Amino acid sequence: MIAWWNREADERLPRMPEFSVHKTDTSYGPLYRRPRKIWGIGLNYAAHASDLDESAPTAEPASFMKPDTALIGHGDPIRLPALSERVTGEGELAIVIGRECRDVPREDWLS
Repeated sequence: MIAWWNREADERLPRMPEFSVHKTDTSYGPLYRRPRKIWGIGLNYAAHASDLDESAPTAEPASFMKPDTALIGHGDPIRLPALSERVTGEGELAIVIGRECRDVPREDWLS
């Protein structure tokens, strides 16, 4: 499919209206549906810790886990628990580790 897309999609898809869907008729789900674990690293830079009147960790970063229900698709609402007393906004960056690893040397991170 990817080979066909790269080779022919730009030319052929406009002539195939039965296969087109307008973006207003679509919704996007999470890119990764069932992760085994979701770990977050909190207070990992001093400016954000300062915004929260917290101290940035000095020995190792603070970590937390999130449920897989925290994953949403593009444009989905972010639902906050009713019991939340303090919610702060910040961007999240994710990586998916596809196999077990430990103490991976920096030069091998992308392999």
